[in-house]
Amino acid sequence: MALGMNPETEQMYETFARYRNQSNMDHCGCCHTDEESLRLITTPLKDLTLDDLDNYAFCAMTTWGSVENFKRFLPRILELAESRHQDFTSLEGVFGKLPYGSWESWPEEERQAIKSFLLALWRKVIRDDGEQGTADTVLCAIAQTEIDLEPFLSAWLAETEPSAARHLAAFTLENSQRLCRKHRLANPFWENREAQEIQVLRWLIDDQPFAFLSAASEDLIGDWNGMPLSEAIPHLRNISRLEIDLPNQPFQAGKRARHRFADLAGRKSKK
Repeated sequence: MALGMNPETEQMYETFARYRNQSNMDHCGCCHTDEESLRLITTPLKDLTLDDLDNYAFCAMTTWGSVENFKRFLPRILELAESRHQDFTSLEGVFGKLPYGSWESWPEEERQAIKSFLLALWRKVIRDDGEQGTADTVLCAIAQTEIDLEPFLSAWLAETEPSAARHLAAFTLENSQRLCRKHRLANPFWENREAQEIQVLRWLIDDQPFAFLSAASEDLIGDWNGMPLSEAIPHLRNISRLEIDLPNQPFQAGKRARHRFADLAGRKSKK
């Protein structure tokens, strides 16, 4: 294993090593230069920087390169997403490239390597006591892959590090206003992944997240956007009492929900 590289990232490199650099890479001449493409295909994969890959990752397979090209760069893109996810122009847009490339139809070992990486990334995020609000961005980005979010939500409540509760508090504060008014999550990228958004809403209105946050009340030190994290507890209590009209069908991987969210008007909270 490379120094400092986690097993899931190493597995990504090993699994996708079969995809070699090509002598050229198709691109839209109005959007990208020959020099940019040349740098991508001539620079050793692990030497490519975020500056090299940020724009490519967002444009991959639409105006820049093929699915095979994307698979070649994917391990490095995900490695950078793990260490510098906050520096991508749009992490949600980058992760959304996976369903665009029909990743659920890729070979099983490739799909499994991606799933293992995503879960490891999520666990690292909720264990990290860094910038509050990170969990919101990363969870929404993971949702863009159209993956089942149940393992990620379960991992959140199973985490014993105090940072997990602080991330949940920040997530609650970030989404509370729109949840109570519109029954939707705040990040606009959720609009494209309604099935995953419904999973999160079901989870939030369940009693378990509220119990988890309440039990960790002494760990809610600090603030999010000037609001004390401790204020998330009554906000989450209000969210758990919302009566939201959600479909009953179980989550199906690769299937997008066809559900029109009910407006708040006319809805009553649970007694």
